[in-house]
Amino acid sequence: MKSEYTIYMDFQKAKAQADELKSLAAELRNIADRDLAECLSGISVHWKGDNAANFIGKGNLVKSRLADAAKNLEQTASTIQKIAVQTYQAEMRAYNIAKRAMFGGRGR
Repeated sequence: MKSEYTIYMDFQKAKAQADELKSLAAELRNIADRDLAECLSGISVHWKGDNAANFIGKGNLVKSRLADAAKNLEQTASTIQKIAVQTYQAEMRAYNIAKRAMFGGRGR
């Protein structure tokens, strides 16, 4: 049986991992929305012609894929958070049931 401390630490670890994913998602979104958008805008000002249009089109595709990846990371982080809460609650219920069974209801 896991200890109360281990259950809590596992929960904290899962929350930290979800926070890291959210941070990575924000970083990807910034790259797509700010950095890549500025780069493509600058290219369109200084480079004209079919090749420029093709390059900008491919750049916009990359931008869109980065935004999709950021959205997927955010959804994954949210799922991890929900599962972590549910797992924590279930493990604590099981821990308390086991503790009561071991101590005949005389536990904390």
